[in-house]
Amino acid sequence: MYVVQAVDGRRRWISGVFRSKVAADAYLSLISVSARGKHSVLDLAGLSYPLYVCEDGTEGFCFLTEAEVVADLKQYATERRQESEDWCYTNLYRMTDDWRPCQPGTDYMGALPHYHVDNWTLDRVEQDGFESLWR
Repeated sequence: MYVVQAVDGRRRWISGVFRSKVAADAYLSLISVSARGKHSVLDLAGLSYPLYVCEDGTEGFCFLTEAEVVADLKQYATERRQESEDWCYTNLYRMTDDWRPCQPGTDYMGALPHYHVDNWTLDRVEQDGFESLWR
């Protein structure tokens, strides 16, 4: 699995996700020359779909399996739970197939299935199971 990630100063985004290196490289070639220098291809050896991407304001992106995400959510719900109902632990994205935005190199992550994981999300997972987030 290969991810095309962009970094522009403090701003980061996933610009594409691909099963093969050939597809990732082909996509990278579609990005304008002026923007291509902000992009890099990450090799996520050992990961497959569904791919989960956790994003927070300080650490950037973390690429996880479903089992790893479930373990993280349990840790948030027990050991790291915040009292504030507005607290966002992470943004959690789920990718089930190759993905790229309509305009190569742009940030369309908001269009991906995702959750801003807060206490409501943690309670829902505890009550209805992790799968309930993606139904």
